[in-house]
Amino acid sequence: MHNFWAKKQPLNYLLLPLSLLYYAVAKLKASYTKKTKLPATLITVGNLTAGGAGKTPTAIALAGLLKKHDFVFLTRGYKGSITKPTLLNKTHNFLECGDEALLLAEHGRVIVAKRRSKSYDLVKSLKAKLVILDDGLQNNYLQHDIKILVIDADYKFGNGLLLPAGPLRQNLADISDSLDLLVVIGKQSQLDFLPHDLHAKTYLANYVPVKQQKINKQKNYMAFSGLARNEKFFKQLSEDGFSLAATKSFIDHHKYSEVDFINLITSAKEQDAQLITTSKDYVKIPKKYRSAILEYKIELQFDEPQKFLKSLEKLINEKT
Repeated sequence: MHNFWAKKQPLNYLLLPLSLLYYAVAKLKASYTKKTKLPATLITVGNLTAGGAGKTPTAIALAGLLKKHDFVFLTRGYKGSITKPTLLNKTHNFLECGDEALLLAEHGRVIVAKRRSKSYDLVKSLKAKLVILDDGLQNNYLQHDIKILVIDADYKFGNGLLLPAGPLRQNLADISDSLDLLVVIGKQSQLDFLPHDLHAKTYLANYVPVKQQKINKQKNYMAFSGLARNEKFFKQLSEDGFSLAATKSFIDHHKYSEVDFINLITSAKEQDAQLITTSKDYVKIPKKYRSAILEYKIELQFDEPQKFLKSLEKLINEKT
């Protein structure tokens, strides 16, 4: 879908009546929904497009900067079976909580709740001072104390149209006044698309590969992933010096089957290539297959981490 939404095409315009209906319903819902104030300062990380902007890596990067603070992650556990608010433990798997929740759990406590506004009692019992909400700018049931918008500078807002004609869940103009911080994943030269009045609260960040001892770039690799934009992962591998013999794309949050792994391993052997995938996909791989697949670890780093942290802590102090 992201390729379909990348540019304006005749079919996109045919879907505009549905986009207008989507917009009207969203505005009406936002106006009449009662909001819950959690018993902690809520830092909401989100984007305007349907997937692929970098919300979870940003939430993890925030946790690294705020490690001296008492925080807990809050996520809906997309595609997981957990419904009521649950504090994750080491026994939970991705079928229960989704892949993103498992990534967050490597960096702090995680609450999974389909209806995140119902997590009040659990947040209170944990006595957390901060809650980092992964993917929540469009959540009308919570009172957001600090709003952080994440934008991928390469993709930006696609064709600029609302769902389903385009990838936008909201227009930037509708939310810009309420934003506290913007995180743009990209380069300074790519900021021209943003209104000038937002530049003062915009911070740049980029993905940086984590040093990994097992990776030998002299080999051939077969990369696979189930992301909103798989081509972004493949491009990053190539830019990092990997020789890709083949790539295999799956849909976002794909639930891999035994057949998938057997086919991947067979195909890699035929091409004398080493399988490699993202951390988001790796958490879904059964232990018996992990020896055949490498995890490509990356982290999001801010260009000016201390400046960003100073701005964030100022906002936290104002909201506490």
